Amino acid sequence: MISEGFVTNGAKVYISSRDAKACQQACKELNALGKGKADYITADFYKEDDVRKLAEELGRREKRAYNMSIMNWYG
Repeated sequence: MISEGFVTNGAKVYISSRDAKACQQACKELNALGKGKADYITADFYKEDDVRKLAEELGRREKRAYNMSIMNWYG
């Protein structure tokens, strides 16, 4: 997972999925890796309202500029 490399090297990352439980587990595993921090925001990228809410929530949590990478994983 690309997020692993970011967290291991001290970055703060957010992950998102429709499945909150899967996000919680992924964050738990990522946060055990190193200097960085992982958090999640639940959203369904197939729903425009969810994408809008994701962006709004991220804006509330992060007041500074940020870089965003969006990757889809199908499994």
